[in-house]
Amino acid sequence: MENGGTIIKATLHSTSMNRDIRYAVSLPNDYESTADRYPVLYALHGKGAPYTSWTEMPPLNRGIQNRKTVVAAFDADYASMYADSTCRPDSQFTAFFFKEFIPFITIKIANAIMRKSRTV
Repeated sequence: MENGGTIIKATLHSTSMNRDIRYAVSLPNDYESTADRYPVLYALHGKGAPYTSWTEMPPLNRGIQNRKTVVAAFDADYASMYADSTCRPDSQFTAFFFKEFIPFITIKIANAIMRKSRTV
């Protein structure tokens, strides 16, 4: 990543959708060397945009280096609108975001326990 830091790309198994969801996280350059807690910016990609569009954006990555912020995004498919579908059990993105993704990022990545540390 430009200006240091790390981008992690991986998958998280969603129990609400019974499938793996790709995610990307951009970490500040001092992430590995400190036990600090970090605020999290949850970035939602637009229709048709890649889920990595926010985590790989150079101006945003330069900005988070000075603010010690984690940027987290996930692949919500092409046109899900981040909603829970009433006819597709494999498209439950509201449930995934609040019940699975936020807790995972909070505990495993950011160690940002306090609610005021989250921004969407």
